[in-house]
Amino acid sequence: MKTYQITYPNGKVMRFAVLDPKAKFTLRTIHPEPHVASDMTALLIRCALEIGILEDDELTYVRNEVVRMFSDILEYERTSAEQNSKMGEEAKAHWKEYDDAMTRMSMITAVIDQEKRKRGMAI
Repeated sequence: MKTYQITYPNGKVMRFAVLDPKAKFTLRTIHPEPHVASDMTALLIRCALEIGILEDDELTYVRNEVVRMFSDILEYERTSAEQNSKMGEEAKAHWKEYDDAMTRMSMITAVIDQEKRKRGMAI
């Protein structure tokens, strides 16, 4: 698995997985399900990320990347909604995209965290 790392100003270093474009597309477009992901959606997430074959540290790197990727999406949608509101334009679509992205990120990290728990890893 390819990875990269970021060193933050406070000195903390985090490692991230490089996700396949197909996996990113799948994660970005899965139907957001509030509360709990269905078994079918959880299976889709597990397959897209190949969770079953990841080593423990790789599972953490994938989770880090999912959170980083969706943080970028959330920042874009929040900024778009705020800018549209300032210009007097409708921002509702961007806030919906923001909510959907937040739900997707929560679903995906829940599936990863469930695997981490199953392996006895810290979450």
